[in-house]
Amino acid sequence: MSWVDHTRKTKTKSARTTDKATAQRIGAKLEGDAALRREGVIDPMADRFSQEGGRPLREHISAYKESLETAQRTSRHIDETIGYLLKIVENGQIETLRQFDASIVDRYAETLRSRGLGARSVQTCLTAAKSFAKWAVATERLSRDPLHYWLSKSPTRSVIAGACDAP
Repeated sequence: MSWVDHTRKTKTKSARTTDKATAQRIGAKLEGDAALRREGVIDPMADRFSQEGGRPLREHISAYKESLETAQRTSRHIDETIGYLLKIVENGQIETLRQFDASIVDRYAETLRSRGLGARSVQTCLTAAKSFAKWAVATERLSRDPLHYWLSKSPTRSVIAGACDAP
């Protein structure tokens, strides 16, 4: 069956049925959904965010790795960044992009601190997570950055700057 989507492109898809009436109902539903998107009743970007949010997080991390490789980052940088992201995923026991949020990254950073890792190592992990989140927003996989509230400065610098302001 074929139908015209919300971008006015003709799409073709198997109805996966031998019943003509069922195939026609499926086709009519797809046409109706496309018309609702064209008219602005259904937001196509919300559909995209929902679809991307449900995909396995490891698929997004693989795509992010390809993006880093395309941008000609060093192999060391790529390995460290992807390694931190995979550890955050494992530690937080998260499966989908929708589950990736600040609380999980915060918990992993606290785990690193409790293991005695220095501030620079923890900050490298946080930077990897922030970079991934920004990439996910830029590539329209997330509607907003779940780590947006973090300051660009490290917490240590903020504390030191605050201490210098005291009378």
